[in-house]
Amino acid sequence: MRKRVQRSGKVYYYLDTGAKPRREVPLGDDYIVALRKYAELRQSAKVSSPTFGDLIKRYIDEELPKLASSTQSTHKTDIKHLIAKFSTAPLDQIKPMHIKRFLDIHKDKPTTANRCKRLFSTIWNHARGWGYTDAQNPCIGIEGHSLKKREVYVTDEVYDAVRACASEALREAMDFSYLTGQRPGDALKARMDDIEDGTLTVAQGSPLTPASSPPLESREKNPDPPIDLPSCDSRALV
Repeated sequence: MRKRVQRSGKVYYYLDTGAKPRREVPLGDDYIVALRKYAELRQSAKVSSPTFGDLIKRYIDEELPKLASSTQSTHKTDIKHLIAKFSTAPLDQIKPMHIKRFLDIHKDKPTTANRCKRLFSTIWNHARGWGYTDAQNPCIGIEGHSLKKREVYVTDEVYDAVRACASEALREAMDFSYLTGQRPGDALKARMDDIEDGTLTVAQGSPLTPASSPPLESREKNPDPPIDLPSCDSRALV
């Protein structure tokens, strides 16, 4: 298998058929996929199965940068757990039992274990699309850990008590979040110029698509419970 470096710096792979005059078959720019194509074209060629570590490397290079910064940070932490267990594992040898064993090993951290399983599944699905494997996702049929539902409900009394002790900046942030219904991360990114004709437009962190909150005036008129939206300096929200 031959490789050639283009002017752009990108490497492409080719199969030399041995014919005269020389004829080469392009195999693409992905080394793992090129090896598989090479093996298919040359039945006698031996090619090792790609490992899950190969998938992780490509996922980090191509897919991770597309995600929100907070999601990237979480994925980077979870990837460390996947690397420790699956980095050198050939794809054709990873079975559902190995996913179940991973969950059992990390049963003391059920939330993290479940999150790692979802990330593993996502990376595997990308591998199928990239041509690394045709095997079924080994996560299918494997249930994650059961997690207790959050049971804390913030009553009006608790909200009012916290607000009464809060600084002016925190009170404004609390009121803004309450009136707009946005998550803390999205509320902190808001700016005064995001409000147009009484409507707040928010670029939500997950997914990265704009969402509009109902006009602030309509919420201010809601009598249950009566909360006045204080004058707000945009700097207090960032």
